[in-house]
Amino acid sequence: MILRHQLTVLQRQQARRPNLNWADRALLATLIGVIPKTRRRGLRLLVTPDTIVRWHRDIVRRRWAARSIRGKTGRPATRRNIKALVLRLARENTDWGYRRIHGELGAC
Repeated sequence: MILRHQLTVLQRQQARRPNLNWADRALLATLIGVIPKTRRRGLRLLVTPDTIVRWHRDIVRRRWAARSIRGKTGRPATRRNIKALVLRLARENTDWGYRRIHGELGAC
C-alpha cells in the first residue's frame, strides 16, 4: 500500500520534489508506523523517518496550540460580587493588608 500511494503521489505531480498534502502525510505516517523497524530500513520511501517524526511533532504542537486559545485556559475569573466585597473591605479598612482581607473572607 505504501508503494502504491507513493506512485500515486508521483504520478499526480511532475515536479522534481513531490509536495505531499496532509492526507498523504497522514496515510504514509500511519502505514509506516505499522511496519516493523527491521522491514522499514529496506524500503525506498519518498520521505525519511526524520521527516515523519517532524510531521508528528507539528501535529502535536498544533493540537496543544489549539487547546490553549486565549480565554479557555488559566485561572477562572473572580466573581463580581466577591471582587466588590474585597475592594470595599480594602477601602473601609486602610490598615488591612491582603492577608487580613483573605482571612476575613475565609471567616465568612
